[in-house]
Amino acid sequence: MDMNTDSLSTIWHRQPVPEAVAQEELLARIARVRRKAYWRHGRMVLLLIGTLVYMNVLLSYVPAFMLSTKIGVALIDLAILLYVVASSDLIFLWIRPSGKDVTVSDHLQEMVKLKQRQQFLFGRFYLIYFLLLLAGLTLYIIEYTLRMRLYLAVTTWVLTGAWTVIFWFWVRPRQIRRHMDKVDASIAELRRLAGQLHVSS
Repeated sequence: MDMNTDSLSTIWHRQPVPEAVAQEELLARIARVRRKAYWRHGRMVLLLIGTLVYMNVLLSYVPAFMLSTKIGVALIDLAILLYVVASSDLIFLWIRPSGKDVTVSDHLQEMVKLKQRQQFLFGRFYLIYFLLLLAGLTLYIIEYTLRMRLYLAVTTWVLTGAWTVIFWFWVRPRQIRRHMDKVDASIAELRRLAGQLHVSS
């Protein structure tokens, strides 16, 4: 009896999933990837805008006497604003409709556009953004480290340098790889599904 039950269960699980169900599951999974990325991107933009506001409010309460500090804040502001503007169209790519009326071909085109946009953001633009941010941060902390005791100033510079190296050589590549891998996997699945639909039609 147990053997028959096991055999029936094995046969049942080996049955092919109907194509319509597989397609719906795939499109639902891709919609989840898009939603998660949208919220992640939205949080990043909000965090950057919050940082921009905080730094400028802080500068108004703790006045800077050196020109380098003001230039540093201006460079940080410029970097953040450039990133927000350059990546704003990503939001529209993520929140495009993904219901039953959207075809596999539409999903594929959206994901290809998204990949191209991410390649632009993670390429030279990301380098420009990071260099502006780093230059601004360096100029910003010069004045405050000059007011510190020597060991605190050295600690501040060492921590800033360590953060820069860790972010650029460890955090950044992992973030880029994670984002791109999800998009590449979605594109590959959509292309495979589009090919199946083309063959069956």
